Amino acid sequence: MDTLFNKPASPVAEQAPPKSLLEIAKIIFLSWEKLRIGYLAILILITLVPSLLAPSEVWYSVRFWVRLAEGAVLANICYFAGPIIETYWTWLGFRGSWLRIVLFIVGTLFACLLALGVMATLLLHGMDHLD
Repeated sequence: MDTLFNKPASPVAEQAPPKSLLEIAKIIFLSWEKLRIGYLAILILITLVPSLLAPSEVWYSVRFWVRLAEGAVLANICYFAGPIIETYWTWLGFRGSWLRIVLFIVGTLFACLLALGVMATLLLHGMDHLD
């Protein structure tokens, strides 16, 4: 007979936990891919708004576009820190929905600070160092 006390706390508790590191990583990385859209949208806004306020010669600078491309690649590489850390913690046996949320928020804020720093160096230094 099912009672309040012998029922699983959540539907997740009824499922068998993944057995291998590969299975754990697959589930976590697929979940993080859904968050990537929001991450990239935030970073695009952080870089686009200052760029639109910049003088028009900035848009014709090769250096500007190279730095934006470098920043985009770096942001995507850094994004992998979140699912890697979560996979490791899950593999060690720690489970919690808070971990993904905290990692995403802290990582996104850090990436925003880096993006603003790059934009500041490009836009506030007179643009005389750009090609």
